[in-house]
Amino acid sequence: MKDFKLYILNAVLIFIVGYHILPDFSLKKSDFNKVSGILSSAKIENKDDGRSRDYGFKNAARKRLILNLSDRQLHEYYVSDIYKNHWETLLNPNAIGQDLVLYLGVGEQQEDPFRIELNNAVVYDTDVRFYRNLLIMLFTLALTIRNLFFYFKTENDVDFTTDLKAEHHSFATFLKRKAIGLRDYFLK
Repeated sequence: MKDFKLYILNAVLIFIVGYHILPDFSLKKSDFNKVSGILSSAKIENKDDGRSRDYGFKNAARKRLILNLSDRQLHEYYVSDIYKNHWETLLNPNAIGQDLVLYLGVGEQQEDPFRIELNNAVVYDTDVRFYRNLLIMLFTLALTIRNLFFYFKTENDVDFTTDLKAEHHSFATFLKRKAIGLRDYFLK
C-alpha cells in the first residue's frame, strides 16, 4: 500500500510539473499581457479567508498589496504575500507618481503579476519562483526513477509454501502478479 501512495503522489507531481511548472520556464515578456500606468497608491489589505468553524479550522488572515494604477480610469491589481520581500519598494512614498509596468498572465487579470517594473527598473521577475519550481521538478524526477526501479525490480525471493491458508490472498497481490506477468511478457 505504501508504494501505491507513492505512485499516486508521483502521478500528481507529474501533472503539476507538466501543466503548471514547465510552461512557466519558457515564458517570455511577449507572452504576458502588459499593463502600464502611473502608480497612484499602494496599500496593504488584510484578507480574511473565512472558513467554517464547524470543521475545527481557524480563519486564515492573509495580507496582500493593492496597487492602484491611474491613467484615465482607476485600476486595481493585487500582489499576494508570496512577493512580500518586494513590497517595500512598491510601498515607498517616492514610488507614487512613477511609471509602473505589470506583466500579467493571460487568464489572470488582476492577481499576482509575473513581473513588475517601476521606472524601467525591475522590482521582481519570473525568477522569484525559479528555485522552488526547480526543486519540485528534481523531486518529481527522483521519485519517478525510484518508482520505476521498484516497479520493474524482479523478485528473486520465491516463497514455497504448501499450506494454502498461509498464502496471503488479496486484490493487491493479484494485481502485482498480473503486472509482473505483463512486464515479463513484454520484456522478452
